[in-house]
Amino acid sequence: MKKLLIQFIRRKELQWLWERFHHNSIIAMNFWGGANFSSSGEIHVMKYVMSRLKDRPDDIILFDVGAHSGLYALEALRQFRKGTRIHCFEPSPVSFKKLEDLTKGFEDILTYNIGFGEKAETLKLYSNRNGSA
Repeated sequence: MKKLLIQFIRRKELQWLWERFHHNSIIAMNFWGGANFSSSGEIHVMKYVMSRLKDRPDDIILFDVGAHSGLYALEALRQFRKGTRIHCFEPSPVSFKKLEDLTKGFEDILTYNIGFGEKAETLKLYSNRNGSA
């Protein structure tokens, strides 16, 4: 019986259902909301960090790892003082194209079409759809 149940729930036709359950469980565990800066708390954190750096030199460097389309980097540029350098790392070619298009002309935002990890290696990038976050 257990084997039949496992075979049933692993069917490709049910993938959409498991993705929806996964998405909703992430929201329920408060791991969602980063894409909405006004409600996620990200702006508050940026302002707090900036307040702690007010007596520091102007050479602030930020890493946006998994930058996707660059919305976080643009918001960080607005929140931090002029001269802040933001290094954006995005391994997905589709998302990297969006990142480059959105941040073109911002000399303080540097983009890299690579993943960011503890060692240099080549890995396959998986996603549920082309260009997903």
